[in-house]
Amino acid sequence: MDAKTKYQLVEKIIQTEDDQILNEIKSILEKVSVRYSIPAYNRQLNEADQQIENGKFISQEDLEKESDQW
Repeated sequence: MDAKTKYQLVEKIIQTEDDQILNEIKSILEKVSVRYSIPAYNRQLNEADQQIENGKFISQEDLEKESDQW
């Protein structure tokens, strides 16, 4: 991608006031640029297991119902 196109994208990001779009962009960029060490990765897996054990998750069925309302 050329520099002009990148600059135009940055301008659009700066100008947007839609938090949902900005959060999506942030999420995509975080996924692309994150590199974890094995210990950090294992910590994240353990944290995810704890969240599941504590009931902090949403079932596929509930997620589908929620997304139908979008």
